Amino acid sequence: MSKVQVHRVSDYLHDEKTIRKIAGDFAALNKKVWSNITDDFYIWDAEKVLEQFRNYPYGSFFSSKDGKIVSTLTVMKMNANNYLQGPDKSWESITGNGTLNTHDPQGDSAYGVDLTGGSGNTTKMVKAVILIGLLGEGVRSVFLSSRIPLYHKYDNMDVDDYVIAKRKSGKPLDPELAYYKNLGFKVVDVIPDYMNDPKSLNYGVIIKYDNPFYWLTKAIPFIKYAMSALGTRFLLSRQPVYQ
Repeated sequence: MSKVQVHRVSDYLHDEKTIRKIAGDFAALNKKVWSNITDDFYIWDAEKVLEQFRNYPYGSFFSSKDGKIVSTLTVMKMNANNYLQGPDKSWESITGNGTLNTHDPQGDSAYGVDLTGGSGNTTKMVKAVILIGLLGEGVRSVFLSSRIPLYHKYDNMDVDDYVIAKRKSGKPLDPELAYYKNLGFKVVDVIPDYMNDPKSLNYGVIIKYDNPFYWLTKAIPFIKYAMSALGTRFLLSRQPVYQ
């Protein structure tokens, strides 16, 4: 059985034909996964993905298996205080409706724009992005806005109680939050009207991963470059994306 390989979009910028094919595959997977979850308004097409690549190609990663893209992950940089204190924390507002035209090159933190694909194909990619694109750039924190797709089954609970509720195993009641907690993320806040998502009753949850090496990398910048180099060496594939 072939292994999942992780790639960074910026490594393919020299090849316009491949970049366009990657953008088309990003859009196709996004539509396949999200079209049954939310409105067409949120679904990407290839042109929107190409706009993401133009605005911040270093923030787009994907994994492939047998020459086929099976998961994608997109991040951008932002100012954490502006985000947390801003009045509108919707996905549309933060991401420029998925175009990444809100990306701030000088931002002190990162925001996870999208994670698409089954968990079996995403874990290695998430680790690569944290090590290379985030810790390797010396950001203070990584923020995501997570869905809570089981909340519609527990709508008798207050949403704030739901997000901290646990199963007998000690894992969060919601599977999305359980996945991210396993990766080291912590709940920060609940967002009403995050996006149109009936299963989550339109709520989202801000979660955060603090860079444990932030102050060390500020004092010794070489460390962040070493992290990026190690992640690139051991987590990114050097094989062509399409076999």
